[in-house]
Amino acid sequence: MALRFREFVEFFLFLTLTFGLYALATITLPIFRDPHGLLAMSDLSDTTQSGFVLELVYLSAVGCVLLGVLLLNWISQFNIGMMANLWATVFIFLWIDCLAALSLWSKSYRFLTALGVGLLFIYLFFYILHFLGWPQEQPDVNSGIKRKIVNGWLWFWMGFYFGLSCFLVYKTFEYPGFRWPIAAAALAVCFLHYLLYLFLKQSEGKDVTGISKTGRFFFGLWLLGLVVVWIGQQWLL
Repeated sequence: MALRFREFVEFFLFLTLTFGLYALATITLPIFRDPHGLLAMSDLSDTTQSGFVLELVYLSAVGCVLLGVLLLNWISQFNIGMMANLWATVFIFLWIDCLAALSLWSKSYRFLTALGVGLLFIYLFFYILHFLGWPQEQPDVNSGIKRKIVNGWLWFWMGFYFGLSCFLVYKTFEYPGFRWPIAAAALAVCFLHYLLYLFLKQSEGKDVTGISKTGRFFFGLWLLGLVVVWIGQQWLL
């Protein structure tokens, strides 16, 4: 009974943090008409009320490490280095444009400092886990279910980041200079999740040769498309 309650809490926390991360992406990334995201262009980002933004930065860093801990706990083949690099990359991607704009407008380094502190916290947290020798592999009767959830979770984020990259490429002609770098970064984050997916399938003893070749062709093709868009944009300007 205690084990089932623990698993329920883990599943609930995993879904809640995932939804929170998705919601954060919708307000920090330039998905809508705002050039640096809804958060940067709202009254909440006013320099006199910057505490809310800074708290959100730190909370998101905590959310990232908690998701990393859950993934390490569910998938024994994942290691500390993978999670540290994954969540540090995601954290930077979600915040760099928004916080850079706020720092520029406020003529202060406190927003970028918060980004650095959050990044340091993520790496330090996982380093401490590694130093303590956690996690220790132990049998889990529900590992198959958790693997399916993580597989679907990786596909969800791959689809999100790739769709975001496509959307921002489309918008880059409407807002020159703002969208293209983030579109390229979204593709890079998507590729990172794809590599994690390949590792997960390979750890299950499955042949990933076909998926790997298809993925390399797919990502290479879209990267070429991004370069063409960038050249076209420079030519039109």
